[in-house]
Amino acid sequence: MRFGACANPQTDDAGTDLSSAVAVGFIENIPLDKLVSDDLYRWLSMETFADSESLFRYTLSDEDYRKFADEFIRKKKQYSCPSCV
Repeated sequence: MRFGACANPQTDDAGTDLSSAVAVGFIENIPLDKLVSDDLYRWLSMETFADSESLFRYTLSDEDYRKFADEFIRKKKQYSCPSCV
Protein backbone atom coordinates (compact mmCIF):
# COMPACT_ATOMS: atom_id res chain seq x y z
CA MET A 1 0.00 0.00 0.00
CA ARG A 2 1.34 3.44 -0.93
CA PHE A 3 0.38 6.49 1.05
CA GLY A 4 -0.04 9.73 -0.90
CA ALA A 5 2.18 11.71 1.47
CA CYS A 6 4.98 9.18 1.08
CA ALA A 7 4.68 8.58 -2.65
CA ASN A 8 7.32 10.22 -4.81
CA PRO A 9 5.58 11.28 -8.05
CA GLN A 10 7.48 10.42 -11.20
CA THR A 11 7.31 13.82 -12.90
CA ASP A 12 9.69 16.54 -13.98
CA ASP A 13 7.73 19.14 -11.98
CA ALA A 14 9.85 20.55 -9.14
CA GLY A 15 6.62 21.37 -7.29
CA THR A 16 5.89 17.66 -6.82
CA ASP A 17 9.47 16.48 -6.37
CA LEU A 18 10.11 15.39 -2.79
CA SER A 19 13.87 15.97 -2.90
CA SER A 20 13.34 19.54 -4.19
CA ALA A 21 10.84 20.25 -1.42
CA VAL A 22 13.23 18.98 1.24
CA ALA A 23 16.14 20.99 -0.19
CA VAL A 24 14.09 24.19 -0.37
CA GLY A 25 12.71 23.69 3.13
CA PHE A 26 16.22 23.19 4.46
CA ILE A 27 18.02 25.95 2.56
CA GLU A 28 15.47 28.73 3.02
CA ASN A 29 15.79 28.41 6.80
CA ILE A 30 19.60 28.56 6.99
CA PRO A 31 19.68 32.36 7.50
CA LEU A 32 17.40 31.98 10.53
CA ASP A 33 19.89 29.82 12.43
CA LYS A 34 22.81 31.99 13.58
CA LEU A 35 25.12 29.06 14.35
CA VAL A 36 24.60 27.59 10.88
CA SER A 37 24.68 30.86 8.97
CA ASP A 38 27.85 31.97 10.77
CA ASP A 39 29.63 28.82 9.53
CA LEU A 40 28.10 28.73 6.05
CA TYR A 41 31.14 30.24 4.31
CA ARG A 42 33.10 27.05 5.02
CA TRP A 43 30.54 24.86 3.28
CA LEU A 44 29.21 26.82 0.30
CA SER A 45 31.06 28.17 -2.69
CA MET A 46 30.36 31.73 -3.81
CA GLU A 47 28.56 30.28 -6.83
CA THR A 48 26.28 28.04 -4.76
CA PHE A 49 25.56 30.93 -2.40
CA ALA A 50 24.61 33.16 -5.35
CA ASP A 51 22.47 30.38 -6.87
CA SER A 52 20.61 30.06 -3.55
CA GLU A 53 19.84 33.77 -3.23
CA SER A 54 16.09 33.45 -3.88
CA LEU A 55 15.84 30.71 -1.25
CA PHE A 56 17.73 32.74 1.34
CA ARG A 57 15.66 35.83 0.55
CA TYR A 58 12.43 33.96 1.20
CA THR A 59 12.73 34.45 4.97
CA LEU A 60 14.68 37.73 4.99
CA SER A 61 13.91 41.36 4.27
CA ASP A 62 16.06 43.08 1.64
CA GLU A 63 18.15 44.71 4.36
CA ASP A 64 18.59 41.45 6.29
CA TYR A 65 19.58 39.61 3.11
CA ARG A 66 22.15 42.29 2.30
CA LYS A 67 23.68 41.92 5.78
CA PHE A 68 23.60 38.11 5.50
CA ALA A 69 25.26 38.18 2.05
CA ASP A 70 27.84 40.79 3.06
CA GLU A 71 28.84 38.73 6.09
CA PHE A 72 29.10 35.54 4.01
CA ILE A 73 31.26 37.28 1.38
CA ARG A 74 33.50 38.92 4.00
CA LYS A 75 34.17 35.59 5.70
CA LYS A 76 34.54 33.74 2.39
CA LYS A 77 37.26 36.11 1.19
CA GLN A 78 39.29 35.39 4.34
CA TYR A 79 38.87 31.60 4.06
CA SER A 80 41.45 29.78 1.94
CA CYS A 81 40.16 26.18 2.06
CA PRO A 82 37.92 24.72 -0.65
CA SER A 83 34.17 24.55 -0.05
CA CYS A 84 32.20 21.31 0.11
CA VAL A 85 29.32 22.49 -2.08
